[in-house]
Amino acid sequence: MRGTSLVLVAALFGAAVSGPVSAQQAEPLGYGVEDAPNRYAFLSLVTCRHCVDLYATIRDGEVHGVPVLAREAAAQAHQALEDGRIRLDVYFVHQSRKDLWADLLVRCSADPLESHRRLQLAESHWRDVTFRHGEGFKRVEIPAARAVKVMRAILSPDLIAADAFDGCLQGEARAAEVVKVSRERYEEARSEAADATVNFPAAFIDGELNMGAVEILHAIADDLARR
Repeated sequence: MRGTSLVLVAALFGAAVSGPVSAQQAEPLGYGVEDAPNRYAFLSLVTCRHCVDLYATIRDGEVHGVPVLAREAAAQAHQALEDGRIRLDVYFVHQSRKDLWADLLVRCSADPLESHRRLQLAESHWRDVTFRHGEGFKRVEIPAARAVKVMRAILSPDLIAADAFDGCLQGEARAAEVVKVSRERYEEARSEAADATVNFPAAFIDGELNMGAVEILHAIADDLARR
């Protein structure tokens, strides 16, 4: 992630159509009502299963891989979101241009959480991967056209209308702003984390960085108890 440069956003995004960008277009993905009094900034990866499970736990009230010791806190967080007391602002960290494409598509979809889940489960089909091979490592690169084709098959037409899919991936200015805002949040987290290492999911709760589902859920419960 340290090697990612904002000046390379055009290369990250690939062939994009230039256009104006509004602040709204670069806002984080949100779960919960806009005017919630307590807003928490979450950092996520499109490929992070624990992130998907945590958001599903808080949004839907189901237990997705949450340890028993955090289930009461999870229930409190879900109820607070249902009551309009909290909102999760999710910033995706981009490690490649394909991560950025996935971010833009999730934002476009009828159900962002389900889109996130599907893309995460199928990541080896659209995202470049490196795995241990013999005594070393082997990298498998997915051609850009194939990656987009796979993403389309995963999300369209039930989550993104067929005639809207291409439009979700257009707008270089919007893509640049999305990367900029997400990177600012990531750098903020790195400055707070030990050894500048951020583990996902991560979240700022009442200004404090928390990492891992259990720590985050307890931090939300403690924050709600103080209010």
